[in-house]
Parts: sequence; C-alpha cells; structure tokens
Amino acid sequence: MGPNQGCPFGVHFKSEGGQDCGGLRRDALSNISKELMSEVLPLLVPTSNNLTTSGTNPDWYQVNPDVNESFNFEKLFMFGQFLGWSLNNIGGMSLDLPSYFWKRVCNPKYTITLEDLESIDSIRHGLLQ
Repeated sequence: MGPNQGCPFGVHFKSEGGQDCGGLRRDALSNISKELMSEVLPLLVPTSNNLTTSGTNPDWYQVNPDVNESFNFEKLFMFGQFLGWSLNNIGGMSLDLPSYFWKRVCNPKYTITLEDLESIDSIRHGLLQ
C-alpha cells in the first residue's frame, strides 16, 4: 500500500526534500487552514469577538454568511470535502471554528443557542440580556 493510497491529493514542496508519508500532507493542510482563515479566500470570516478582540474565543472564524457566488459555493463544497477527509484520516485541520459549527456538523438539527451567540458575538449577546 503506497503512502498516498486513499488520499485525494499528494504533496511535493518545490525545492524541498521529503517523502509524503503524511507529514508533508499535514503541513500542506496547515497552510491551507491558515489561508482559509485569512483575507485570501472569502469562505471564512472572523467572528465579531475576533474583530473586537472581546468576549470569549476572540480567535474564532465562521463560515462567511455573505458567500453567494456559485464559484464560492464550489469552494465551500471543496472545503467540506477537505474537512471531511482530514477528520476521517488525520484528525482534522487546524481551524479555529466555533463550537456550534461542530455541533451542527454532528447534528444538522442542532439549534443555535444564546450561549453559541455569546461565543461569537458577546456584544450582541449582551444587548439581548
């Protein structure tokens, strides 16, 4: 069984040595995660707590609610594929996503609570109190 068998992609870093037995792939996924949580791609955006560096979890990102172009839907689909593959094979990607995201992944019928709102937007949560 080869090192890339069952893997949707292989990794080779130009001008760097290394055999992809998992380490190069994890490094590539780490780089992909950093780009997903940057302004390079419009898929993930900082939560309000992240933007204001307030409340709990000030480093979280969320799926961009304003994604509405079909080519970005394709990117979201690919993101889901990468996320699913990584969770199944290497334990996940290095993404700072809110707990409600994972609750919805595990249970699509999960209803977001006020505590979930507080974890991403403590200012709006405070206005509701």
